[in-house]
Amino acid sequence: MTVASPLRYPDRQEKGGHGLEKHTWMHMNNHPIHYFIFRLAEQLFAITVSDVERVFRALWVTPIPDSPPLLRGVVNLRGRVLPVFNLHSRLELPEKAVDTTDRLVLLPGQFSCCFFVDHVEGVLSFHKEEIFPPTRFSAHLEQILEGIVQYRQETVLLLPIRHIVHPLLAQTQPLLQGLPA
Repeated sequence: MTVASPLRYPDRQEKGGHGLEKHTWMHMNNHPIHYFIFRLAEQLFAITVSDVERVFRALWVTPIPDSPPLLRGVVNLRGRVLPVFNLHSRLELPEKAVDTTDRLVLLPGQFSCCFFVDHVEGVLSFHKEEIFPPTRFSAHLEQILEGIVQYRQETVLLLPIRHIVHPLLAQTQPLLQGLPA
């Protein structure tokens, strides 16, 4: 494991598309994979840094009437109205009210949407050999996770965030159709 400085994106210049080619290439050549590490309900989670466009301080979310619990509402980020998903609910974690110390993570490209995290830990790099299959978790989490990594005597759960938000975007698309772009 290597520790990268917080919120830096060392492989941004090299990635192709949305990072999928880079992610696969890094696995094949045994280069470290850079992960954005964050906390939800006291548990550490990670997504690849190529899946993070930007991190903001907590913003006001405008609720959408009759929306499912997985959709907190929408935010206006520099003229872009984006859905904000509730990862606590999606991952079956205890619910928590958003407060001023929370951060809003923006995903890039065709998956443009946001979700709140309780705390940002930073960016870490792990080699393929350090990633283990997800075991010892609920059946629900085991189906979602890409793997687990040990870091400072804590378990970090690796999330395939695109596979998580894509169905949420499809499910909420009818609610978001009438909103300004």
